[in-house]
Amino acid sequence: MEMEAERVSVVLKPKFELLDPNFEGYKLNLGKIPTYSKNIDQGVLQAPESDNYSYQQVRLYALHNHLLEDPWCTGLNFYFAASGAVHVAALDESPGAPSRLRDTAVLQLPSGGAADAAGAPTHPSLCLASERLALVADGRGSLYVAQTGDRRQHQPWQVAARLEPLAGAGFVLAHCALDPAGRLHALTEHVVEKETVPEWRPDGGAEATFLNLLTWLTLETDADCGWRVTRLRQAATAGTVHYSCLEQSGGALCVAADRPAALVRDSQRPAAPTAAAADTGAGSGAGNQTEPQEPLYRWSQTADDVTVQLTSPVGCADGVRVVLEPSELSVSAGQQTVLRGALPAAIRRDESTWTVDDGRLELVLAKVERGQRWAELLVGDTRGQQTTDADTAGDDAMDTTERKPEADPDRPGPVVGTEVEECDDLPEHSAALYRMDGETGAVTHEVSLSGHQYLMTVRLSAAEPPAFCIRHDVDGLVWQPSCQDNRYQCEHVGTLQAFGFVQASKQQRKFITCATDLSYALVCETSRHVYIYHQPSAVDGDLRNRKSGRRVREVSRQQVVSLEDQAPILGVTAAPGAIFVLTAGQLHALVLGGQGGQVGDQ
Repeated sequence: MEMEAERVSVVLKPKFELLDPNFEGYKLNLGKIPTYSKNIDQGVLQAPESDNYSYQQVRLYALHNHLLEDPWCTGLNFYFAASGAVHVAALDESPGAPSRLRDTAVLQLPSGGAADAAGAPTHPSLCLASERLALVADGRGSLYVAQTGDRRQHQPWQVAARLEPLAGAGFVLAHCALDPAGRLHALTEHVVEKETVPEWRPDGGAEATFLNLLTWLTLETDADCGWRVTRLRQAATAGTVHYSCLEQSGGALCVAADRPAALVRDSQRPAAPTAAAADTGAGSGAGNQTEPQEPLYRWSQTADDVTVQLTSPVGCADGVRVVLEPSELSVSAGQQTVLRGALPAAIRRDESTWTVDDGRLELVLAKVERGQRWAELLVGDTRGQQTTDADTAGDDAMDTTERKPEADPDRPGPVVGTEVEECDDLPEHSAALYRMDGETGAVTHEVSLSGHQYLMTVRLSAAEPPAFCIRHDVDGLVWQPSCQDNRYQCEHVGTLQAFGFVQASKQQRKFITCATDLSYALVCETSRHVYIYHQPSAVDGDLRNRKSGRRVREVSRQQVVSLEDQAPILGVTAAPGAIFVLTAGQLHALVLGGQGGQVGDQ
C-alpha cells in the first residue's frame, strides 16, 4: 500500500467570536427536572466479563455507551435487551398515554448470535446508515443489515443480510455511511494482540502488546446475493482511539488517536511491509543482527522553546534551506529533504531561529503556549531522540509538577487562577487526527491535537460526519470536520463555556456528551448523578452583579439530577429537550425546560 504520500497539516483555528472572555461561571439551579422511568424487566444485553482487559479494551468496552440516539429522528433511542431484542424508546406525546415512555422491540436477533466468537465477545452495537437502513452487530461476530422502515412509527425491522466479516471475531460498530452510489460502508473496532497484525509497524513509542484494529467494510447489493462484502480495509494504532468515522462519500477514513494510526490491510491491494521488513530492509536476510542506528536528530525542550540539533553534517549555510511555519517544519540540504512534518503545537515564527556551526544545524523553536510539553518534535516522526541536560532538567521538572494556567482578569469566577489538577494532566503521547485515503492508504491530512484534552464525540447533523470536542484553556471547543474537493478542514462551530474545567473535577465521570444544538453539555457519573451545564441564555428583568453593579444579560445554569435508581449507568443520550439515561434495570427520561412535549416530533 502507498503509505508515504505527502500529507497536509491542518491547523485548528478558533473563531474569536465564539469565545467569551467574560464568562462568569455557572449558577446552581435547584429547580426540579421532571423524570419519567420505565423498568427493563429483562435487563440490558452486555458482553460477559473478562479478566484479560488491557487499557485499550477498558476504553472500548467498559466505557461503551449502550444507548444510541437516532440522528435522523430526534428523540428516538435504541438499546439491546438481554433477550437479544433491539428496543426503540421515546417520550410518548399522544393524549391520554398511560406512560410517558414508549418502549417497543423492533428486531429480535437469533438467540446467542454466532455459536462461539473467535475471540472474546464484545457488547452488541447498532449504527444507523440512513432514514431506513441500519447495521446491527451482535458482539459475537455477526453483522446484520436491516431495513427499518419509518422508525418514527416503531415498525418491526426486516433483516436483509447476515454476514460474518471477521471470521466470527466480536467487534463494536463505530460508524457507517451510505455513499451516493448506494454502497454501504461500515467501520468496526476491536482490540487484538500485536502478533495477529504482522503488517503493523512500530510507531516509536512504548512497546505495545495490544492494538486497536479498525475494520472498514464496503458492502454492495445485487439481485442474486443481496448484501455482500466487496472490500475490507483495516487500520491499526497502539494508542487510544478517541474518534473514528468514514466520510459520506466512502473515500476516506478519519481516526483521532494518541499514537500514530495507519492503514495496514486492503483486500484489493498488496499487503504493507511487515514491521521486520521496515526495520531491517529488504536485503538484510533472516536472522541478521542490525546495529542500532544513530538518531537523525536530537532535541530538548524548556517551558519556552524547543532546541533541535541534526546529528549529520549539512554542509555550509548557503546550501541549507529551513522553512518555519506556525505548525510545520521543513529542512533541506542541497536537493535532499532532511526533515519535514507537522509540529505537535504552534510556534512563534518570528522568534524562532536556526544556525549552522561547523557544518551542523541547530534550530530553536519558540513555543506559542508557554509551559506546554511536547511529546515529539514532528507528529509521527520516530527518527529523533529527546534528550534532557542539566540546563533543562529543572525547567522540565517544574513544568510537569507546577504547571498553572495564567490568570485572566476578564474571566472572574472559580475557573481563574486555579492550579491545574491531577486529573487535568495531558496524555503522555501526542494526539492527532489522521485522514487516510481509501484508495492509496496514505495519510493525506493530519490535525495535531497535542496539548488539548479530548472530551467527546457528538453527532450534530445526520448529513455531516461526527463532530469532536477538545479542551482549549478552560473551554470545550466543538469542531466539525468536512471535506470538499479533497480539501479537509475542521471548523470551530461552538464553544461549551468552561466545560473543559468543570468536567475535569468529576472524578467519577463515565460519559460526557452535549445536545445537538449545543444548548447544554452534561457529565454522567458511573451511577445516579447527572450534571447538566446549560450554556448562556438571556435573562428577563434587571439582574445585576452584586460586586460590580454591572447588568447581567445572560446566565448559565447548572443542574444536578440524582436518580433513585442506584444501578450502574450504562448509557446516556442528549437531545435539545430531554436526556435519556440507561441503567442496568431502568430507562429514565429527564425533560428539560418544559420542552418535553416537543421531543421526538419532526
